[in-house]
Amino acid sequence: MAGVCAIQQHRTADFVAGAVTTELVTHGLKAATRSSSIGRRPNGHDRGFPSGHTSMAFFGATSLARDCWRDRPVAGALAFGAATLVGVSRVKADQHTVGQVLAGALVGYLANGVSLDLSGNHVALGYQMQF
Repeated sequence: MAGVCAIQQHRTADFVAGAVTTELVTHGLKAATRSSSIGRRPNGHDRGFPSGHTSMAFFGATSLARDCWRDRPVAGALAFGAATLVGVSRVKADQHTVGQVLAGALVGYLANGVSLDLSGNHVALGYQMQF
């Protein structure tokens, strides 16, 4: 749904840049913390920091709330509620700690500030986040 909205608003490049950033940061942190205590999952496996499911859920929810439903705060709140349920489900399934889920939510939220400008004969990558 967030991707369709990005296409309709001619923000496809920004959306893709943010989604790729979410994945790169998430998996980079997982690799960096693989065998550390912060990366240990409650079920004993590694590569738990941050929660990838939660990071993508919050990336999508933030994109929807900010770009598609800015004038519909209830819809935006529901998107964040759904993303929160993803995080809760990861904790309940012993796949992540609360801290790992919160880190994933932060990664996904902040990745919405990434922008990609492909206009003219140049490529520009930028960051701007409004709070």
